[in-house]
Amino acid sequence: MKKKLLFVIPNLGVGGAEKSLVNLLNELDYDKYEVDLFLMSKTGIFLEQVPKEVNVLPESLYFKKFSIRFYKSLWWFLTHFKFSLVFYKILFILSNRLTKNVVLSEQKNWRYLKHFFPVLSKEYDVSIGYLEKNANYIAVDSVKAKKYIGYIHNDYTAMGIYKKYDLPYFKKMNYVISVSENCVFCLEKEFPEFPEKFKLIYNISSSKVIEKLSETKIEEDLKLPYIVSIGRLTKQKSFDLAIKACKILINRGLTINWYVIGTGELKEELEEQIKEHELEQYFFLLGIRKNPYPYVKNAMIYCQTSVFEGKSIAIDEAKILNKPIVITNFPTAKDQIQHLENGYICEINLEAIADAVELLIKDEKLREKFTENLSKEDFGIEKELEKFYKLIEEN
Repeated sequence: MKKKLLFVIPNLGVGGAEKSLVNLLNELDYDKYEVDLFLMSKTGIFLEQVPKEVNVLPESLYFKKFSIRFYKSLWWFLTHFKFSLVFYKILFILSNRLTKNVVLSEQKNWRYLKHFFPVLSKEYDVSIGYLEKNANYIAVDSVKAKKYIGYIHNDYTAMGIYKKYDLPYFKKMNYVISVSENCVFCLEKEFPEFPEKFKLIYNISSSKVIEKLSETKIEEDLKLPYIVSIGRLTKQKSFDLAIKACKILINRGLTINWYVIGTGELKEELEEQIKEHELEQYFFLLGIRKNPYPYVKNAMIYCQTSVFEGKSIAIDEAKILNKPIVITNFPTAKDQIQHLENGYICEINLEAIADAVELLIKDEKLREKFTENLSKEDFGIEKELEKFYKLIEEN
């Protein structure tokens, strides 16, 4: 009999965890597993990449009604005699407005939001929350299962997560998976009471698929040569540093074009910074691209200016495409790049980023060294799949 697995994630929008999940779903053995996927919101660019064997469950009706305009939402709950949900919606809104910290707000307000996610009728062998906070909470609170597994895709300490809210969920989970050595170390440090619970499984990236997609022709005209970066336009990714580093390089007399693939809450702010520094002809926010791989393949350099990461899928994919890479020295940087062997790690400041990019632009032999060393690396996924199957199959 097939084991019943449920994966939970907020949506399948642009993001490393979302891409990682889709990659994993495309590699699972469906002769052994019956797989359901629950999304808080059935949206996102990666939704069309979910394999046909996966049953995408309907969204929670109550959460859909929760998400519409305030008065329409209240009216629906009142006319359907869901008076308690009116109460919890009002409490959620009040608490959300009073809590300025976004991370704390999401964790703290789950106590109200969870009432909009009734327990699923189906029972599973394994319920898997594939992202920190709400996805993990739903996987435990709204699912009947024999085993519970959670995921943390980022540096737990750097994210500023409040451990007191996660503690009761980690107690119920059989395992909590993270995606880099440093991320697992941070979890073990924060939760010493669970010495055997935290497991390392790297994100899954299919080399064959990425290499094939990278051969696609880019339809738009890009200025050559160029630097490319991929990521959500959020504080974590620090694209403001990339903009200012670009300005320094232009002032040094370099010919440089820098393209960023991604979208996010800081789009307008970053556009203003581009104008402020007069970089409209040099620094470009391209938005979302369904297939970013040709942009990476044809770039001179891939650059990531993050302040923290878990294990960046974008960096892994740039490595698969053998690109010379510059990344900032965020806490998990050394889990992905060996400095001066397969990439360059610089400090998280403007001058250091500019110096590293300038070095790679000017030093063709160093770029060739990185490319050659990356071409020799093994990006196989079999070992990580086996580790995942082992956790699923353990009694």
